[in-house]
Amino acid sequence: MAGQIGFDYMITPNIGINVDLKRIMAQPTAYATIYNTALNQNIYVRVQSNLDPWLASVGATFRFGGASPAPVLAKY
Repeated sequence: MAGQIGFDYMITPNIGINVDLKRIMAQPTAYATIYNTALNQNIYVRVQSNLDPWLASVGATFRFGGASPAPVLAKY
């Protein structure tokens, strides 16, 4: 499962910044078989881990070609 929140802020019509914060929650499980030559047998291994990092990012935005066109209003 993952969640995300962020925003874009335009300083001028062509230049802006964006900020983003993400949280990823995962519980992966890995399986492996290891052969032990001293015991002459396979050893089965199962590893489970909790991964839940926070990821933050900040970026710059540059829009080519001028300002965005005016939004279109829906008519019903």
